[in-house]
Order: sequence, then C-alpha cells, then structure tokens
Amino acid sequence: MIHLKSFVSLLLIQLLLISPLASAHARSFPGVLVPDAVASTVAREESTSSASEETVKGLRFRLSEGAAAAEQQPEARVAPATRLSESEAENVLKRLPPVKAEALDEQDFALRERSLPPPRTGKTINAVFPPPVETVRPDVTANSGPLEVLRHSPEGEVPLAPQLSVTFSQPMVAVTSQAELAAGDVPVRLTPQPQGRWRWVGTKTLLFEPDVRFPMATVYQASVAAGTRSATGAGALAKTSTWTFSTPPPQIKTKYPESGPQRRDALVFLEFDQRIDPAAVLRTIKVSSEKTNLNVRLATPQEIEADDTVRKLAASAEKDRWIALRAVSPSSIDARTSLPGDANITVTLGPGMPSAEGPRTTTKAETFSFRTYGPLRVVTSECGYNKRCTPFDAWRITFTNPLDDAAFQKSSIRIEPEVTGLKTAIYGNTLNIEGLKKGRITYKVTLDKSIRDQFGQTLGMDATVTFNVGPASQALTSTAEGFVTLDPSGPPRFSIFSINYDRLKVSLYKVGPEHWEQFTAYMRAAQGYTGDASRKQQTPPGRQVSFKEVAIKSAPDEIVETGIDLSPALESGLGQVIIIVEPLVQPKNRWERRYIRAWAQATQIGLDAFVDRTDLVGWANSLKDGQPLKDVQMRVWPSEQSATSGADGVARIALPSTSAGLNLLVAQMGSDLAILPEHAEWWSREGGWHRRETSDSLRWYVFDDRKMYRPGEEVHIKGWIRRVGGGKDGDVGPLGGAATNVSYTLKDSRDNEITKGNLPINALGGFDAVLKLPGTMNLGSATMALEAGGGA
Repeated sequence: MIHLKSFVSLLLIQLLLISPLASAHARSFPGVLVPDAVASTVAREESTSSASEETVKGLRFRLSEGAAAAEQQPEARVAPATRLSESEAENVLKRLPPVKAEALDEQDFALRERSLPPPRTGKTINAVFPPPVETVRPDVTANSGPLEVLRHSPEGEVPLAPQLSVTFSQPMVAVTSQAELAAGDVPVRLTPQPQGRWRWVGTKTLLFEPDVRFPMATVYQASVAAGTRSATGAGALAKTSTWTFSTPPPQIKTKYPESGPQRRDALVFLEFDQRIDPAAVLRTIKVSSEKTNLNVRLATPQEIEADDTVRKLAASAEKDRWIALRAVSPSSIDARTSLPGDANITVTLGPGMPSAEGPRTTTKAETFSFRTYGPLRVVTSECGYNKRCTPFDAWRITFTNPLDDAAFQKSSIRIEPEVTGLKTAIYGNTLNIEGLKKGRITYKVTLDKSIRDQFGQTLGMDATVTFNVGPASQALTSTAEGFVTLDPSGPPRFSIFSINYDRLKVSLYKVGPEHWEQFTAYMRAAQGYTGDASRKQQTPPGRQVSFKEVAIKSAPDEIVETGIDLSPALESGLGQVIIIVEPLVQPKNRWERRYIRAWAQATQIGLDAFVDRTDLVGWANSLKDGQPLKDVQMRVWPSEQSATSGADGVARIALPSTSAGLNLLVAQMGSDLAILPEHAEWWSREGGWHRRETSDSLRWYVFDDRKMYRPGEEVHIKGWIRRVGGGKDGDVGPLGGAATNVSYTLKDSRDNEITKGNLPINALGGFDAVLKLPGTMNLGSATMALEAGGGA
C-alpha cells in the first residue's frame, strides 16, 4: 500500500511537468506520446477560440479501466507425426518404471456407524429362548393307509382362477429346497396347462401358479392317477381322482353410450373382462333401430381420438380388452347422420361371442340400448309437488333434449303477468324458473323459438305453457324470537309476519328477572326437549295479563307485518314481557303447528358485560343517544352481588363464589329495569359467572447457539425462567423459589432418547447446558423437553 501511494504521487508530479510543454509542442512533435489527460486538454485548447483563455486553468485528467493489448502470438507449428502401432507403443511404455502400490491406495468406503433404530413400541418382556417345551414323538400311524386327495380347488364354474391347489392326506415329497422340488415330477396332470410353475407348500399341498392367471373362456381338467404313492410309501391312491373347472367366456365390463339422448354419430364402446379379438367380436355384434339392422364397422383411431368420452374410456381400459364401433348408414355417407334420429338403438352381442384367451363362447345374447336425439320440443311443465302449486314453488319445464346453457338468454322467455325477481337455471333438459309470484293467478310462459339444445337445434317456433298458481300455504314467523330488546324510539310493539291468516291468538305474560330460568325451561319443553326441568315447565312463567284474538289485515297470499301492542304488560312503556302468538286452530300433526314465543324487554338502558376470573364489569348507556348512565343499580342475578355505575356508566361487581343457575345482569334506574342474560339462547342450562381460582405461571426463554448441528458435535443451551402472577396485579418477576432445577430430555427425529439430566437454576433464574451429540444420532429435527422442578 505504501509503494502504491508513492507511485501515484510521482505520477501526478510528472503530469504537472509535462502539461505546459505538451500544449506548446504537441503539434510540433506529432510523434511524442502525450498522456490521455494531457492530450485531451491540448485538443480542447486547439478547438476553442480566444474565450478559452477565460476557462479555469490547471491540471485535468481522466481515469478509466485499463485493458491489456492483445499480443500477437505466433501459431505453434505441428510437427508431422504418425500413429504408433500397438507393439511400438508397448515398447515405449515398457521404459516407464512400474507403478508402486501405496498402503492407502485401496480402502473401504468410510461409512459412519449406523444410526439408532426407532424405539420399540409396547413393553419388553424378558423370556427364556428357546422356551422349554416337551417334545412329543409324532404319530406314525397317521400316515398309514391308502393315499387320498383331501381337497382341491377350484372346481366347477369360477369367475376367476388365480391358481390350482391340491392337498393330499400323506407327505408327497421330502423336506428339501424349492429348487429341488420344482425339478421333480408332480403327481397332478392339468389339461390344458398354461405357462406357469408348480410348487409345494409344505409336503402335502401342491400349487400350480400361472404366470398371470388361468386364461379365461377355458375348461380345465385336473387328475391324479390311480396308484400314485406318497413319499413314505405307506399307501397308494386307490382310483384316479379327476375334476374340472371352467373360466367364463367374455362378459361386458363397460358399455357406452347408455340412455339418451345421444348424438347421431355416436361411437359404441365396449370393454370386456378378458382379452378379445375385435374383428372376431365385431362379427357377433348387431346394431338395430326398431326393426332395422344397421351396418357397423370398427372405429378408426382418428374417430376415437375425436370423441372425448370414448378416448378417455379407451385410455383407462386394459390392453386388448375393448372395441369401438361406428354405425354406417346405407343411405348417407355423412357420418353425422349414421344413426337414425329420435330412435331407440339396440346393441346385441352374441350368442357365440369368442374370446382371445380360450375356446369358450357366449351362450346367451347380451343387449343394451340408447336413444338418439330428435327434434327439440317441450315435453312437460310442472310446478310444486302432489298436484299443488304455490307462489313459492319453482316452475319446471322439461324438453326432449338437454339445453345449451351457454347460449340460453333470460330474454328467451316471456311471462304474463310479469314475475319480479325472475331467476332461471338450466339442469340438463330442464328449465327451472323462480321469482316472486302471486297466488290464485294463471301465468302464461312463452318460450322463444331461438332456444337451442346441445345438438345445435332450436325450437323452430314459439311454445307456450301455463302454470295455475294456487294459494300460498299459511305461514307465521318473526324476526325476533327468543330474547329481544324493543326499539326505544318507537311504540312498544312486537312485529310478526304472516301469510293467509285473518286472526291470531296473542297471550302476554308480565315477567321479571326471577322468571328467566323458568322461561328457558318452558322453551325447551315447547321444542320437544324432555329434561326434568322442561317437563315441569309446560306453561309460560309470570302473570298472564292479556289473552285476545288479534285481527290481521291480511292480503291473499302476501306476507303481512302486524305489530302486537305490548302496553297491557308494561308500566309507563317499560318492563319485561313474554309473547305467545299462535293460530286459532292448530293442525293435528305436531310438526305442522306454528308458534311465536319470545321474551321482550322495553327499556331505555343498554347493557354490556365484561367478565374475568374475579369481577364483572357492567356498562350502562342510554339506548336513545348512547350516553353513559350514572347511578344505575347493577346486580348479578340470582346472587346478591351488586354495585352502582359511576359517571362513565361503569360498575365493577365482585363475582360470587359459585353459580346457582343461569345468570343475568340486572340494571335498574328508577322504574326502568333491563336484563342481560349470560346466555340469550334458551337451550343453555348452566351459568359461568362465578369466581375462579387464579394461579401463577412460569414463562420460559430458551435458545441454542447454532440451530443446526452434525452428529458428534456439541450443543449449547441457555435459558431463563420468570414467574408471571395470575391475579389482576400480576406481573413478570423473579422465580422467588418457584423452581430450583430444570430436568431435560433430548430425543432425536425418530423419538430415540439421546440423553437426559438435571440443570441447576441460578439466582437470576437462568440455566445452561452443553450436550454432546452421539455420532449415531438420526438426522432430522430433534426435540428437547424441559420441566421445572423443586421449590414451592
């Protein structure tokens, strides 16, 4: 670095000396080499006028990346040479000294010790091996007597034959290797015998296993000749044992197309349960329309590729087990009309359909059919079910062919009188129409002639259908069943909605906070719950203050809103009331009966509640303007715990030690009383507003030094523990004797226990450890479990 600084200084001094000389003599001595910086200055001075004298004088230079000039290297001359013969090359190589072998030239691949195996599941029980057993001499008399074929399979007609099994009554071979047994003769003769192998399972059971399975469409005969002897020589087979089994001829596994309507150029696809010869099968297939036979041929690969469905079926079928056909029209060369239109097409296979696996052919004909599309027209128009059409039922129009959903426009249908909120949907050949319809009116639906099916056909002319919409079913409901607070800015009314009711029964019950739990039991009983409390509360609680029939300003088949006046059950427009609304006459079936049951409160107090382990914080605000309410008396019902709200509307109430039932927050200001149930749903049965024990907990901060390690390396672990108070004033602090040590267990990625131990905790709640990983530890994510112990 010092030499470089010296060089730069000398270069600057040299440039200072050269620059005045270069400006004066550059043109006189064109051969003189001038530095780039000086040359550029000289050039600027020559090209400027007398104004150049006014420019700033001094040294200017430019630095740029240097590049070495390419040197002209003379091409290396290649001496003429000829290839040495093998003998000449060998004579040259003999002059080299022999290669000396070093001790470390050959050594085994350096594999590390095998990783730990996964831990065994279950419990290890130590036992003596081998266990002490009493040896019993085998009964040699069991192998005396004549040889018998105890069992064999398969036999008779079988859908599939994976192997042949024969079991004898006596040992037929010696106990030796399978290779020696396979080389010997077998006592069973199988005709015909496919490619496969015989093998013994034990000394009494012989199996024949084909390379794949027994070929289909074949009758097999197996026999064991009379006089066959067992390996013991004790007995011989008295008479020849012979049996047969058969695999079935071809059966259809998949067929396409089915049902309809189908295109008139549809291909016929058939997949079988075994290999077939398409040309031979084609000769046994007949395709007919009504009473006319159609000519068929094998479909070409191009035709199969062009048909999406057949292409996918052929791709999923096993090799040599399928055939694709095309009908040929005798009157037209156009393939698009090869099948007659609007016709039932029947495909008949056999009898006599052959297989490519065996000589058996089918003995009965197998048929299926499909239908080609015809002209597009309307088939049926339906509304509702059971011959009853209401304003709320969808209209369904069925066509002969599936409609083109993409081309369909809502403007293609005209409805008189108009239906508001019109919605249409196409499901195959069905057009679904929905909207707000009126009852007791006949609607006329005109279908435009441009409606198109999936085959490109249109209706051709407008079609008209009619729907006779009858009266709507009676309905009774409300948007505020259960627990509801009335609008404080409006009159004390409860809204119900009904259809086709002229009069309704209305019952009002004046209630208070003490009736809430009885109300939930009554609601459960009304909904069919059979709990003990529900059975006891079959009627609404409280005092019935009103029971009357209310006239409904009903319009036929329209939804009507009716406001139920709650004033009879209120005092100065405030209070708690249960409303029961029902028809004058209920249906006989329970599931058809209609009720409205609700608990409504008319109040100016808005309540919110926030609960922790020890307190409930109530917040009272005005429902009219949202301002906090002062001096509101709040109580956790049914306990006696209470408090009064401050200027901010907040009251803190200590929770009771236990909950005696369903809880309410009851707020009262003068004659105005409001409740806030802990659970507003009637199905709740238990309360949770009671005091809960608090306890301190420990918080850990643990880290290691590198996160990633190799087997055999060291891991450094550090950590601190703090105690967090569980109460309201709980804070993070020192352990304070909560723990004195930390026990740890380290496991590898396969749950093997690597090491475990105990670490002391210092006065600051800290601990650390250095763990040596074994060289056989499994790679992957390891886990360490830490647990604090000792202390109070």
